[in-house]
Amino acid sequence: MRTLRAGLRLVYLLSTITLVPFCLLYVGIASALGTRARYRAIMAATPLFGQVYLTAFGVRMSVEGAPSPQASLYVANHVSYLDIFVAAAATGAVFVSRHDVKHWPLFGWFARMAGTVFIDRTSLRSAIESSRTIVESAGDGARIVLFPEGGILPGDGVKSFKPFLLAAAADAGLAVQPFAIAYTHFDGRAIDPDDAETRNLVEWHDMPIHSHAWRIMQARSTRVLVRFGTPQSAAGNGSDAARRFAESLRAGVAALGPDTLGPDARR
Repeated sequence: MRTLRAGLRLVYLLSTITLVPFCLLYVGIASALGTRARYRAIMAATPLFGQVYLTAFGVRMSVEGAPSPQASLYVANHVSYLDIFVAAAATGAVFVSRHDVKHWPLFGWFARMAGTVFIDRTSLRSAIESSRTIVESAGDGARIVLFPEGGILPGDGVKSFKPFLLAAAADAGLAVQPFAIAYTHFDGRAIDPDDAETRNLVEWHDMPIHSHAWRIMQARSTRVLVRFGTPQSAAGNGSDAARRFAESLRAGVAALGPDTLGPDARR
């Protein structure tokens, strides 16, 4: 039964390739109307894109709170590639990615089509300079999701946010909204944030992605809770202000995260 379930979900996932021509036409028409129209079109379609892929993996999402219309940037913890689909469905925003992803076969093409904001992390100076792209994209009407821990990390607490990723947003006074992604159940089993064994049922950081994805697809369902916090803006400019801002946002995400959920959320 588990193999059959995973096989059907895989077929569903692969069938989404047939949507590519329609996506190209949709984005192409919007792009002809200008950058702002392109972002509006992409963000209108992003929640549907996220939900389609959550369905393919058998992920059921619940949301507490909502994205603030005042926020231009949303920041969250990051423990799995599934976070991308969760954040897409919950926020309807475009994503920040490392710059070399745009050159990856197929994935880079999809990322560019989805309006991804690319940041060069080859050096601290390059990263700081290219992080201004976030502010420029926000000025063009984009709402953006950023995972400021700097990569996919084990979910034993929210790790430090990289200030250089937030420096330009802090200097520009962008409103940034923290939100937390908490996987609460896998295949009917509650996930204990203090137990690495159950956390590792969904987290992805130490096994081949195809093996992990197949395990997720075999499960009856995976449940995830997204919780939105209060938007924040930086107080002041410069590197010290960026560090304080990064820590304040990290604390905001941590206050919403798995460690704060009561037993009712895991029943």
